[in-house]
Amino acid sequence: MGLVLYAYYNTCDPFTAGRIKNIDQSLPYFIMETLGDKKGVPGLFLACVFSGTLSTISSGLNNKKLDKKQQGYLSQWASIIVGVIIVLLTYVISYLGPIVNAGVSLTNALCGPIMGVFFLGLFVPRANRIGAIVGFFISLILQLWIFI
Repeated sequence: MGLVLYAYYNTCDPFTAGRIKNIDQSLPYFIMETLGDKKGVPGLFLACVFSGTLSTISSGLNNKKLDKKQQGYLSQWASIIVGVIIVLLTYVISYLGPIVNAGVSLTNALCGPIMGVFFLGLFVPRANRIGAIVGFFISLILQLWIFI
């Protein structure tokens, strides 16, 4: 990626031009400059960066050798932290009742057609792309009609 940045900015370095404050901002600046006008692409890039970071962190955490006592403490603390987060989210969601209900209902309406296409591909050997797309949209229309 560094070579791509070097080739793209070979005539005008954004750091020396003062457009970025830190040299580590070069890659995000490049993404926003070249792909920022396309909706969703910067977010997808951010998700990829987080995915790579989480992969590295999980590799490091899974590589550690913990004895039984440390594993017990780790699982207890993880349970406590997850429990506290769930309780706090339950408290917050109680104030967002109608919004959460609408979101869950809409998600359920969309999951049916997606699951239908999945099972079509899984169980019907003769299924093709056009049939899956047509089936998805017909199912989606029916689900949204039921939802509304």
